[in-house]
Amino acid sequence: MVLAAIVLALALPSAASAAADGAIAGTVTEANGGLGVVDARVCAEAETGEFSFECTLTGSGGSYEVTGLPPAEYVVWFETGESGKDLVRQFWHGVSRFEEATMVTVASGMTTRSIDAALAEGGAIAGRATAVAGGAPLANIEVCSWSESDEAFDGCDITTGNGTYEIQGVAEGLHEVEFWDPEGEYEPAFRNGISVAVGATSGNVNAALTHTVPAEGRISGHVYAAANHNPLGNVAVCAIWAPTGESGGCAVTGTPGAYAFTGVPVGPWKVVFSPEPAEVEFNARAKTDAWPTQYWSSEPTLALANALAVGPASNLTGIDGLLGPGPAPPAPAPAPIVASKPKPLKCPKGKVKKRVKGKVSCIRKRHHHKHRRRHRHHR
Repeated sequence: MVLAAIVLALALPSAASAAADGAIAGTVTEANGGLGVVDARVCAEAETGEFSFECTLTGSGGSYEVTGLPPAEYVVWFETGESGKDLVRQFWHGVSRFEEATMVTVASGMTTRSIDAALAEGGAIAGRATAVAGGAPLANIEVCSWSESDEAFDGCDITTGNGTYEIQGVAEGLHEVEFWDPEGEYEPAFRNGISVAVGATSGNVNAALTHTVPAEGRISGHVYAAANHNPLGNVAVCAIWAPTGESGGCAVTGTPGAYAFTGVPVGPWKVVFSPEPAEVEFNARAKTDAWPTQYWSSEPTLALANALAVGPASNLTGIDGLLGPGPAPPAPAPAPIVASKPKPLKCPKGKVKKRVKGKVSCIRKRHHHKHRRRHRHHR
């Protein structure tokens, strides 16, 4: 009976994996004249179950087929791609906004056909991104535009080495342009009221970006035995966000007893030496050892601990722990100094909090094709 149960369990995955990928096919033409568009981009996106996102370029006569799509409901959109034409982005069936798109069903092993689009001619927006200080051109800045009338997303481009960009396929009318640095080294910039005409490029839509002040600091110190001031290796040290008591991250001291936290978000932090693992959630580095728990500066509880005011680019040194008295632990094995970045309660611009396998992290926002503005406070 046991063997039969095992065989049955092994057979289940193959039955569950019977669903085959499908596809979406159709033709992309120009609304004015009906000519097929070669090298237009067609993308399909689904968020039901496991996320799926695939794109392709149209071929001869504007035909396309997006393959490798797990069975699901998809949003399909069409854009200028590599066609060299200023064709306005469109979602199926014939709308300009992601939220208004008609979903396309893909069944197991089947191709959903006749998902066609006729794209209207538009214009373009071009310009340059530079730094406020010194006026140097800025490469790798993401520049995106939206229609001011209905907030329909036009598209994005990335600035080149000389800071230039061009957004193609922009609908006729007034538009807003956002300049955004994915690395967060420069503050976003905005241009409003950009007028676009069919068949024309609205040039000199430029922006000068201000360099940001690093909104983080550094905490470092050593851990010693109180009895003889010998450095203690392999001792866990954790940073605690003072307002809530949530752990931001842990490090382990090296053989000189040193530790360091880099990239610490601005705000009040407390430091605990040799914490009980249960007190420091999501941090495997906090392990039981022979030393008693201590909070900086030489306090027995989190409530009594002194908070460290971390400011932009601050470097707080000498945040030391003096552990003991207590039974002497065995001699530590050599270990490198480990620097750990605490996870902030509030993620910096361009990032969102996500829990993966029990661990809380800040990850960059996916540039979602719903195309919502990242910032609204500028108006």
